[in-house]
Amino acid sequence: MKAENLGLLAVVDTNVWISGFLSNAGAPALLTRQVVRHGRPVFTLATLPNCRNAYGAPNSIGT
Repeated sequence: MKAENLGLLAVVDTNVWISGFLSNAGAPALLTRQVVRHGRPVFTLATLPNCRNAYGAPNSIGT
């Protein structure tokens, strides 16, 4: 499959994903929405546990 057929490919740092998921405003939120709507996120499987762990971390949810 050629790259031009894949659309926008985006590699986004785990911290940006987490910030974007936890906030409705700001650059990380805008970026994550745009990548999900118009692009194809590119990440390793190691990213998923990092995101899941961040949701359970007290500092990441404001408690």
